[in-house]
Amino acid sequence: MNAIRLRFVMMVVAVVAGVAGAGSAREIVNAHDAVLRYVVVPTDRATYDRNIADPARIIEIIAAHTDLRYVPPAGLDVLPSQPAEGAAIYGVYAYAGDIRWHVLARYIEVWTRPIRLSADDVIVGDSQPVTTAGWTVPPLATNIVIDNRYLDWEHIPYHVFSNHRARPETFVRDDGQTRTTVPIDSSLFWARAGSNLEGIKLAVDAGTVYTMFSAYSAFAESSSVVAYAYLDRRESAVFSIELPVTRPGIVFLWWSTAEKPAAIGRFVYDRFHLEAEIELHALETVFGPLDELDPDIFARLSFDFAVVVPGSGLYEEFFGGTVFARDVVGFR
Repeated sequence: MNAIRLRFVMMVVAVVAGVAGAGSAREIVNAHDAVLRYVVVPTDRATYDRNIADPARIIEIIAAHTDLRYVPPAGLDVLPSQPAEGAAIYGVYAYAGDIRWHVLARYIEVWTRPIRLSADDVIVGDSQPVTTAGWTVPPLATNIVIDNRYLDWEHIPYHVFSNHRARPETFVRDDGQTRTTVPIDSSLFWARAGSNLEGIKLAVDAGTVYTMFSAYSAFAESSSVVAYAYLDRRESAVFSIELPVTRPGIVFLWWSTAEKPAAIGRFVYDRFHLEAEIELHALETVFGPLDELDPDIFARLSFDFAVVVPGSGLYEEFFGGTVFARDVVGFR
């Protein structure tokens, strides 16, 4: 496969550490296994303390905000701007299958580092978590939430599906210098670490591209899901998108002139599923303003999906399928 290759795996590790580590104070890290819905409200400490003493006030504040942000379980969110000094984070943890959501709060005097929220931030009253009914919280503007729950994907058909007995004839071996197509029988990692994909689904909603991958073997940290983007199937890829399997899951965009990748989205995964969201406008890094693009660009744009598994100083890449953007409802 003649395509942009991920040049330095250690660079990806460093970028993940930079985005998810002690970097920007705009980062909100969800260290809990439930979806976090929250809002940042500038306030003083005295007002915050009064609200904590009467959690019904906090529930009213949450209910009044139709622009609540959300963070996937064990995920990361980056605020669009640096919050002012002296602000409260009010929110809820939404638990799967539970109509009562736990209310949380944290006061931040000075925003100097990423904020890590967890179950420890849930407000407790009379030895019980303070809760509110899920219907009191304004709904998200999207129909898909990346939350390790997959009911919102059931009505979306597969763009790629493979039988569990399917076995490719070849794979690509990359030693960092050359890429060689070799017979599958010589693979060290076939049918391991998510390399044998079951299916791929894509959807576009409210300017965001969502994708869900399922595999017959469990995804493993240090492997990656990669999408190579083509405008002409006879030429090299114009950019690639990588999802290095780690937590928090960050989606990276690579293109030919990039010294390092750009973070353009996020994802979550469990053993056999991975779902991601990518802001469509992120492609402006490669194409310029999307509103000014020739519609033919999207008509020709296609993606080759693959799973890359490292080991023993090599990378084994397994083709997962091809999807044309024109076949994804709402892509343009």
